[in-house]
Amino acid sequence: MFWIFGLLGMVVVWVIYAIWKNFGGNKGTRDRDQLIMMGLQPLYAKLEKDEKPLPFQVEQLANRLELRSMVFRMLETKGYEDTFPQNLNNYVDAGASDLAFYLMHPSELNGVPEAMEHVATVMKEHEGKEGVLPLRYQVYKFPNPQGDWVAGVAGPAVGDEPPYTPMRCTDTFYDPIESLSPEEHVDRVHEKNWPQAAKRYYGLN
Repeated sequence: MFWIFGLLGMVVVWVIYAIWKNFGGNKGTRDRDQLIMMGLQPLYAKLEKDEKPLPFQVEQLANRLELRSMVFRMLETKGYEDTFPQNLNNYVDAGASDLAFYLMHPSELNGVPEAMEHVATVMKEHEGKEGVLPLRYQVYKFPNPQGDWVAGVAGPAVGDEPPYTPMRCTDTFYDPIESLSPEEHVDRVHEKNWPQAAKRYYGLN
């Protein structure tokens, strides 16, 4: 699942904009990223000219679930985070955006869910030689194409990472939301993705 974060994990995001037109991962990833970049173009144009966007301009983009995380990260690279809506600067809204981005890939939902609701915050821990690190996961529900509400998990935020740090284990098994508890939904995603993410992105064993 780590291909899904190729775009979100970049630090200099306008480099992505420059190379996206001529290079990318698989076609599904490029198609998804094209839609994202088209939506971000107004913000990119301002940042490229070192123009600070107005808060209402940022809010219009941040209200689009699939763009929200990238909007914050683009602003952050320029030191313009103060223009980002403060009511959206939290783990729940950040996780919803990362999950929506994940679901846009053609091998997943191939689009932004018609609705998404937060279900629970679930805390786990990573125990290693570095000590104990808290891991903060978010559980959501959204309708699948058949109209059934299924579970999706975003996260984890590791330790004291701020909300819009890329979440490396965001995933879904499309299990019915009522089929498992929030903790069990997180356990499935955590057990599948965290061991590799811990080593690859955090150097943890």
